[in-house]
Amino acid sequence: MSKNRVHKHLLIGAKPPPIGGTTVLFEQLVRDLAIFNELQVTTLNIGVRREDRFGKIVVSLITFWQCLLQIPYHDSIGFHGSVRGVTLFTPVLYCLSKIYRRRLIVRTFGGGFDLKYDSMPYLGRIFFRLFVLRCDCVLFETKVSVNKFSAMKHQRIEWYPNSRPIAQEPPLNTRVRNNARNFVFLSHVKKDKGILVLLEAFHRLGDSVHLHIYGPIIGSITHHQLTGKNHTYHGIALPKDVAGILSTMDVLVLPTFYVGEGYPGAILEAYANGLPVITTNWRCIPEIVCHGSGILVRPGSIEDITRAVKRYTESDEFYKSSSSSALKMADYFDSQKWSRVYLDILLAS
Repeated sequence: MSKNRVHKHLLIGAKPPPIGGTTVLFEQLVRDLAIFNELQVTTLNIGVRREDRFGKIVVSLITFWQCLLQIPYHDSIGFHGSVRGVTLFTPVLYCLSKIYRRRLIVRTFGGGFDLKYDSMPYLGRIFFRLFVLRCDCVLFETKVSVNKFSAMKHQRIEWYPNSRPIAQEPPLNTRVRNNARNFVFLSHVKKDKGILVLLEAFHRLGDSVHLHIYGPIIGSITHHQLTGKNHTYHGIALPKDVAGILSTMDVLVLPTFYVGEGYPGAILEAYANGLPVITTNWRCIPEIVCHGSGILVRPGSIEDITRAVKRYTESDEFYKSSSSSALKMADYFDSQKWSRVYLDILLAS
């Protein structure tokens, strides 16, 4: 492509609402790509505001029709989706990309693609290899997925992790502290995110620390369970408020054992604000919690959580060192850096 020619890219994905890891990341990419003069982006928002089957069918049909109208006028197509979305919709886009001779880049959210693939029936795995893995470029969130699917020797497969914007000013959380006192849980408030284990751990820790809980309540968890002497439920944190909330906290705690866990956005948000993390040695999380940026605990272990909390509250030097490491990790997962990587992929011949 000529260096002076503007590349036209059709970007397909779900924007908020609802607020979630996938929708927030997609909206963030849309904002980041808008600053590049060499790129012109048309966005198709496929977010579903109705969870019933009829609503999803309507959105799918509208998206298909919009793709038919838009693809001929663009140089490339980018589809960004979850395991289910990529599995169901990529074959349609793959066929359209071949008909119109357009490059197709697929970005996957979540860390469960390797597990999803292994659980597919034989024909389903063939279908996945024929359509998803034969796209011009497939971007996987975790290194586990990249290693698994790269071994199948299809088209270009790249690692493209979650990312977060880095503030131009130093985070407020880098101010000097004596030690950690305020701990924050920022995620879906449900059992497999470790909330019940975390509440029990803080019950044992006493009043010298406080747990602040943010996120939508899912399942059988009640408000009554989330409020106590040393823990408070604050409701849902809007994306625009997250940085301000984290600037008043000391450590993120996320003892998840969610089967589809990839790179939790809350961990990257914490890094961007200088917060070290306490999280689980689970799935792909050790890929991003390393070099002293946090403490990994065993899934479901109340004892491990209490020990990790005490380590931060009892050692000033350990806390300061871990906070410094968190800021270094934040630089690596800067969203502008990874948006530039996405642009380079689009412009590659």
